[in-house]
Amino acid sequence: MWFLATAYAASAPVAEEICVAAERVAPAVLAVPPPSPEVTAFRAAVSLDQAPPNVSVAALLASVPPERARSDLTVRTAAATHPSDPRRAWLAVTGAAPTGGATPIRLTFLIDTSESMDSVPLRLLPPLQDAHPADVYPAVSRLMLARAALHDLVDRLPDSATVSVVAFSRDRAVRLLGPTSAERATTLHEAIDRAGVTRPSGSILELTGATALQGLDPCADNRILLVTDDNARLDLNPARVHQAVVDWRAQGVELWTLSLELLGRPAPAVARITEEGGGRHLRADSLTEATEQLAESLRAAGAVARDPTIRVTVDPERVLGWRRLDVDRELDRADDWDLPTTLDAGWRQAALYELDLAPGVTTGSVASVAWAVESPVPGEWRRGTTESVPLVPMEQAPPFLRDRAVAALIGEAMSGGAAISWPVLTATTDGWASERGAARELVAWAHLLERWRGEAVDR
Repeated sequence: MWFLATAYAASAPVAEEICVAAERVAPAVLAVPPPSPEVTAFRAAVSLDQAPPNVSVAALLASVPPERARSDLTVRTAAATHPSDPRRAWLAVTGAAPTGGATPIRLTFLIDTSESMDSVPLRLLPPLQDAHPADVYPAVSRLMLARAALHDLVDRLPDSATVSVVAFSRDRAVRLLGPTSAERATTLHEAIDRAGVTRPSGSILELTGATALQGLDPCADNRILLVTDDNARLDLNPARVHQAVVDWRAQGVELWTLSLELLGRPAPAVARITEEGGGRHLRADSLTEATEQLAESLRAAGAVARDPTIRVTVDPERVLGWRRLDVDRELDRADDWDLPTTLDAGWRQAALYELDLAPGVTTGSVASVAWAVESPVPGEWRRGTTESVPLVPMEQAPPFLRDRAVAALIGEAMSGGAAISWPVLTATTDGWASERGAARELVAWAHLLERWRGEAVDR
């Protein structure tokens, strides 16, 4: 990893950019938590076509990650009424810090299109879905999941990033796209879609190395991102693979990998070549986990703010009682978030509150959120504000609230506390969930739960 330093000379009117070797800017720990034991047990039952156990509201909410901030600390708030009980409402608050870092990013996507990626179905695993058809979910291959995760990553990249695309099967590869600016997102998406369609014909190690090293920028974050399953075969000779990744690393290109695995099976060969290549081995078996880890892996290290405060306060004349669902506790009038002294690049946190409304309250402000934060450099700047949160119908609520309401409603139904039937719940949450992401995956679970519980599909 490198950064740009600008040197100034008194007699020279033009600044000279000098690359200075530095420690890695990537964070030492990638803060994408694994699924909770409850969610893991649910997935295991689904994969065996068994009736899954219940999952708590808090565990479901933990599976819906907050949105990422692009350029500045962002605190978002929204409140909406419950669909079946006008005396209740949900209040969502999310906070996020920018990912930080101005280092240029150069990525070479190396996409495994072998038989194990394209033909092994991940049947009945709705967490891999980003939408559901009218029929019950079809088989989904890892290659389909790989494409979806890379499409999402392209949409999150800064315009300054550069991307190449190579696809391979066994030890043969094809370059689908040379180094291309992330500003040309449509071109990148089209190249990703050709993975597995265009026939490989060249040597994978030679072609990948030549693509990643083409026009190499020594000041950039240069990576090869291998997307595979738990058994990538880059060459029949392990010694050649070892020598290739070591050579790439010596020239400033790291090998990172994303293993799309089923229920956490080990992938020692992938882990070994990743370590030799100087990168990180990411692992996922759902679309949300894959996309979150890829975005997290590009996060820079270092503090972006300090002394943050977030206080959520309800109007006692309009809200008779409230509780925080992600930590399952009753609250007084205010909830002060437990925040670190410094916020690292890419920090994110969210809370969902359930409100008991006073009789007749259907609109107007029900809460306020006050937040403040200072520069990591003392005295440089301080920002903050207090926002009132108006109550709106769920149809008008932003996606970050609707997605959390999906988790709350499904968890409530699992526990038997929902006031609506499963058919009505699935129809309701279908309209709330974002097009792609964790909430859509939870809706898929709800459809399977409806089927397993024998509810009539009468909507």
